[in-house]
Parts: sequence; C-alpha cells; structure tokens
Amino acid sequence: MTFREKSTNKLYAFALAAVFAIALAGCGGGGTATNGGGDTGTTMPDTSLADAQDAAQAAYDAAKAAVDAATANRDSDSASYDAALQALGAAEAANSAAQAATTTEAALAAQADAEAARDNAVKYAGMVNQAKADADEAAAAKAAQEAANKVAGTKETAIATEAAADAADLVRPFDGGAAITGDGTASATADTMYKLTVKHDGSMSTVAVLDERNLAKGDPKFSMAARFGDGQMLTRDNSGTSREIIVLHTDIEAATPTAFSKVYTLDTSDDPDTTVVDNRALTVDNTAHLAHVDLGISTPDEDATATKPFTQDNAATPAVNEGMHRGSFDGAMGTFLCGSADCSMTINDEGEGTALVGTWTFTPDAGATVDVADADYMYYGFWLDTTLKDGATSSYNTVQTFAGSSLPADARTLDSVTGTADYVGGAAGVYVHNTVNPDSSVAVKTSGRFTADVNLDVAFDATTTRVANSITGSISNFQLEHGESHNWNVAVSAGITSAFALENGVASGMRGNDGSLSGQFHTPAGRDAADAPEVLVGEFNATFVNGSAAGAFGARLDD
Repeated sequence: MTFREKSTNKLYAFALAAVFAIALAGCGGGGTATNGGGDTGTTMPDTSLADAQDAAQAAYDAAKAAVDAATANRDSDSASYDAALQALGAAEAANSAAQAATTTEAALAAQADAEAARDNAVKYAGMVNQAKADADEAAAAKAAQEAANKVAGTKETAIATEAAADAADLVRPFDGGAAITGDGTASATADTMYKLTVKHDGSMSTVAVLDERNLAKGDPKFSMAARFGDGQMLTRDNSGTSREIIVLHTDIEAATPTAFSKVYTLDTSDDPDTTVVDNRALTVDNTAHLAHVDLGISTPDEDATATKPFTQDNAATPAVNEGMHRGSFDGAMGTFLCGSADCSMTINDEGEGTALVGTWTFTPDAGATVDVADADYMYYGFWLDTTLKDGATSSYNTVQTFAGSSLPADARTLDSVTGTADYVGGAAGVYVHNTVNPDSSVAVKTSGRFTADVNLDVAFDATTTRVANSITGSISNFQLEHGESHNWNVAVSAGITSAFALENGVASGMRGNDGSLSGQFHTPAGRDAADAPEVLVGEFNATFVNGSAAGAFGARLDD
C-alpha cells in the first residue's frame, strides 16, 4: 500500500468516526460536539494537513516522471542522471515524512523538502535530455556534413578528370571548339553536340542552348536560372534524374542601330513604271534573305503552319499599286513589292519563314535602321552534368570548361607579329574548397562557382628575360561563391604555336601541383600583320593546398 493510500484510508476512517459521533449526538447518545455555545466535543479533521500531504505526493510523482523520462538517455550525461536519481530519493523521503505527519506544520515542512527535491530532479533530468538532444543534433550535423563532403568530392573528382582529359578521349557537349560566328551562333559539329546562341536584346545579354539531338517539342530545354554580373546560369532537368548546368560569361554589347543602306545595298528601282535604277530598293533573295522577312503572317493555332498569297500590281488600275505590301526586313519597316503572279510566304508554327515565293523587292522607310549585332565579343564558362536524388544534386559526374570568341582564330603569320602586349580580362569556373583539421584531415568540403581576374603578358619578340612568343601572367582575385577564406593565386606560362594557340601551358596554384593552361588568339579579318591579336581565350585548371579549380577565361588586348 502506498503512502497516499495509507493517508487516504486514515482520513476516511477518521471521517467515518466523526460522522458516527455526530449521528449519536443527534440521537442523544455519545459525547458532545463543539457548537456555537462553546461546548467542547468531537473536532473535524484539519484540511491543510491533507493539502500538504497531497502536494508532497505530487512533487514526488513529478520527480519520478522526470527521471523516468531521462532514463533512456542516461548514457548521454551519466553524472547528471546520477544527480537526478539522488534528487528523486530525496523527494521520496520527503513525501514519506509528509504522509506520516500528524500536524500541518510538519506536513508543510516535508512538502517544501519534496518540492525542492522535485526541482532538482527535473533540472538534472532536463540536463540529461538536453545532452541527448545536443548529441543527436551534432550527429545529424556531422552526417549532413559528411554527405555534403561526399557530393563536393564528386566535383573534385570531376575537376581532376577534366584537368587530365585529352580532347580526343572525351566527347562532351563543347568539345571540338566550334567558334561562334558573327551572327551569335555556333552550329553543332561531330564533337560539339550543343548550339549556343549569344545575343544582346538591348538591355542585357541572352544565351540560348539548343541540343540538336533533342529537337522534339516534348524534349527538355535549357532555361535561364540566374544572372550575376556579366554571367548567367542555364539549367535543364532530365526526367528528374539528372540536371545539366551551364554558366556562361560574355562581354557582348547591345546592337548598334545603323542606316539600312549601310547594311544592305539598295540596287533596284522601287518604281515599277520605270527602268531607271535609283538605288532605293533591295532585291530580296528568297533564300538568303528569308529569315529577315516579316510580312505579318500569323497561324490559326500554335501547332499550325500558314501560307499567304500576295497580289501583283494590276495594270488596269494605274492609280493603285496592289503589289505593295507593308512589312519589315531585318527589323526595319518598309514596303515589299510583289513583282510576279505567284507571290506567297509560308511560316511554321514558330512564326518563322520557311518559304518565300515570287519576285520581291523591299523599300525601307525614310530613316529606317537595322540593329547590327556586336560581332566582336568573347564568351567563356563551364558545363556540369549532375545526378539528382529527391530533387537535390547527389553527385557531379562531369565538369567541362569552354571558351571562344566571335572573331575568327588568328590566321596570320606568327613571326610577323612584333613587340609585347598585355591582355586583361576575366575568368570563371568551378571549385572545391577544403577546410582542414589540425591533423591535416578534411573537415569541410564546399564547392561552387568562382570568378577571377586575368592579367597576361605576351612577348612576341625575344627580350633580355623572355624567349620569343611566350606568355606569363596570373589569374588572381578569386571570388568564391560561398565566400570561403583563401589565398588562391595562379601563376601561368605558355608558349605560342604558329597557329596562334598556346602550348606547354602551366597553371601553378603556388604550393599545389601544377595544372595546365590552353588557349587561342583571335583577331578580326584585315588586321595589320605586325599588330598583336585582339583577343585571347582559353581554359585552365589549378590545385591549391586547400582546394582545386577548373575554369575558362577571356582577355582582350590592353591598349
């Protein structure tokens, strides 16, 4: 029988005796009870004694519950658990004293002791549970960091693979080095599976990526994910199992509005009633000019094509020329003239012209201009192929860097170029940064994208300290995506081949192992034979004592 049960039974028996005594008094028997006249008789139990005993019991029960709840976690903080047990013992002893008390004063004193012991039991049990919670949190953080380290480690491996790769051994989307042409596109080749389009819409640069192996409407497409400075990120999810990431930086500028006649030669009279050539109209080539013609045709729905006929001038109505039709050519508004009986235009479901039939000329409106795209720009960046699990990247399978220029590769004679030249620009790529423990083990691996500055010094002639056709310089001021602390700096050197490409390139991350450097000079057609090339673009990789990086760069001649 518990202390509480004993107390309850005792009070119950006492109450029954009191009730029986009152009943006897009412019947004229037994002793007398205290009444309003001051007569002395049987006294009712003191209820504050019971309250104190109840409170002591409650304190003990709370102490026991707290210790019971901490028992499963005792190994997390054994000292605190032992202290909680001692407090529970004190609470039990105090409760025993309270239940045995016969006066309110003694019961209240025991109650106070029980509650103080309860507070200690709750405190120490809480310390045990908190120690378990802290241990669980630390374990979860460690597991999460180990998982993150593992993912970053796959990028580290991919960087090393890219660094060691021979272009002949790997076929990746941007292997093959097809240069982007002046119209902002690079067509796919046997080795280059993707087509890049770099343009400027007047407010910002835009990049589109077309995988020429996947042209169906339902195939996944690359879409813009983020912009940062002169760079932008495009991503493509493939059935939720993998994600491709392309980051590209470019210095392309907005198109320049240029008088129509300075872009296209107006070589045909726009007056059908005269044979005089007055250089006011453009003869439209139905093949070469098709992409520039817009005659305002629309399709009934997004999956349809449309063909629209256009009339020829009716000689019977000399006051009206029915063969004149408003439209635009390469964005310039003007008037098209149908000069044959079979004029028509067909567009596809994308609104693009697919066929222009008949004899056409185009007369631009007065003051009409054509936006001439920037034909001298660089681009550089990287491509990642990753595996997804539950929507998050679980591994980086491939890293590929790439760089190019809209200008053609320099095709002049190398020995004709004289003097020295400095090239200044930027670099971008991917990195893995390691935070190292005192025992040299890696505690934390982080990874992301970086940008850096490029400064290169080229000697085309031999000097007192340099051999002819050699490059030295640095890639510095690395800005890491997550702001990791570092002192990374890369010293570079290379020779120059007769094809204006870099050879024997070295990229040294100081105390890390030497990496490689490759590149190609580009220059506009017609450049003087002795002048330094306009642009140098290339790729590099480097290792450091606390990380590694693979990137690409673009640098311009610093006049």
